[in-house]
Amino acid sequence: MRAVHSDAALLNAINITKGEALRGIRQRHVYMEKFLEKPRHIEFQVLATTSANVIHLGERDCSMQRRHQKVIEEAPAPGITLKQRKLMGDKVAQACKDVGYRSAGTLEFLFQEGEFYFIEMNTRIQVEHPVTEMITGIDIVKAQLHVASGERLAYEQGDVEIRGHAIECRINAEDPKGFIPSPARSSSGTHLAGRVCASTVISTAATTCRRTTTR
Repeated sequence: MRAVHSDAALLNAINITKGEALRGIRQRHVYMEKFLEKPRHIEFQVLATTSANVIHLGERDCSMQRRHQKVIEEAPAPGITLKQRKLMGDKVAQACKDVGYRSAGTLEFLFQEGEFYFIEMNTRIQVEHPVTEMITGIDIVKAQLHVASGERLAYEQGDVEIRGHAIECRINAEDPKGFIPSPARSSSGTHLAGRVCASTVISTAATTCRRTTTR
């Protein structure tokens, strides 16, 4: 993958990328897409049973990443307006209807200068789903099980109400000198498994730390 900033560099970049693709995956096909200098990573949560029963649960901001891995997930996404949320929420719900999707899922986008650019759809429950559960009050795992059982959703789009704010932090076991994975036994510090404070929940099973505040 290469960013090309001028016409003069285009052909050379294509040839180099083709060579790398041939050596790596034994094919020379490449494609071009718009390069975004400073995008944010925004994703929308959906629940669907039939083409007539699809809802979205708003968006999450997963822009804080390291080595292309999400570190902090936040819902709702700061700076996303109600108009943008409704516009994109309606679009992702319609997309699920058009392809006949049935289950929980997440549609991911890059967001820059008011425009959304589709990346992919994850057809599963994601690690960061609890932040959406916290601000909507909807148990996404439970809803998915009902969908798998052939039941309709217990909610309509008008029933979804976003309240408060939630943040999830992924805790990574890494060597502080080189920041490479380094799992080991924890012999110091405070272990908060199962402890619920005024505004914080720690979940060691999912190795996440979630903080939420409500209005």
